[in-house]
Amino acid sequence: MNARFNQPKGLVLDNQGILYVADTENHVIRKISPEGEVTTLAGTASEGDADGVGKEARFRRPYCLSSDGLNRLFVLDRLAASETNPGPLQRIRQIDTQGTVVTLGLEPVGILNKFIYDIQYSAKLSGLYMIAGIDVYKVEKNKYISKITSSETFNPDNTGIYWGGRFDAPQPTYLSEVRVNSSDEIFVQDADRRAFWKITPDGQAIFFAGGMIYRDEDYEPDGCEKFAKFFALFGFAIDAQNNFYVADLNMLRKVTPDGCAKTLKIQEKEGDPPIPLAIRAYDLALDEAKNILYILSENKVYKLDLSARAPS
Repeated sequence: MNARFNQPKGLVLDNQGILYVADTENHVIRKISPEGEVTTLAGTASEGDADGVGKEARFRRPYCLSSDGLNRLFVLDRLAASETNPGPLQRIRQIDTQGTVVTLGLEPVGILNKFIYDIQYSAKLSGLYMIAGIDVYKVEKNKYISKITSSETFNPDNTGIYWGGRFDAPQPTYLSEVRVNSSDEIFVQDADRRAFWKITPDGQAIFFAGGMIYRDEDYEPDGCEKFAKFFALFGFAIDAQNNFYVADLNMLRKVTPDGCAKTLKIQEKEGDPPIPLAIRAYDLALDEAKNILYILSENKVYKLDLSARAPS
């Protein structure tokens, strides 16, 4: 799929098979039909702060998207900091299918002064989840932001695992992605320490996979649980069977429900040996019904048929 994207950072798929792209440096939200037609849902090339419909709305470098699956998108974008407006520096915008943009009035507003790395909507859990720093928050229906983890949640001393040799630091400096699976389980991506955690309803962290310090180029990255090794984590997607598809530096990885990581490989031609799929992905979206993984890479969106040999 080709369009004049400019460093897009966010990708999401709704239940109708429509893709949406946060076209970051163009300050717009794009819509991609199942036939591949690209249109602008909201915003213009001029950055700004206004709510409104379609081109009346303004965004400032939107960088993250989530969908309720039916008729609402949630977008993270930025506000311009100044002496008179030191914060909040991020905001969450809601967009309907007609391109009507509304900024959510969230409380306490001070949390938005932290850098919010990711948001994820869960219809079953009736809320929007977000990552800010090393904390996981939930935005309730009344727009109140509550923290569901503490500053010590991801400290190995509190999770019963030994960090030496597995992590290069006892605490993460930031978490980068949050996802909610079909069983209402919350998973977060610890990009700083290259690991994944499962969050229990009471806010406890359970180690899932990754975390080993990558030592050299010949060190085997595939393995299970603590032996699953990652280079540099970006986006990830979860299917109904709890398989993870992970954007890891210039590779795509699959992590099974038992915490085993495997590098995805493709066969370019019949008879050729399978080789790792070399692509630098910034975000992923999964269409389970069609077994297709959409990949946001550089200024393009690729389609990978997980049942076929190669992306298109």
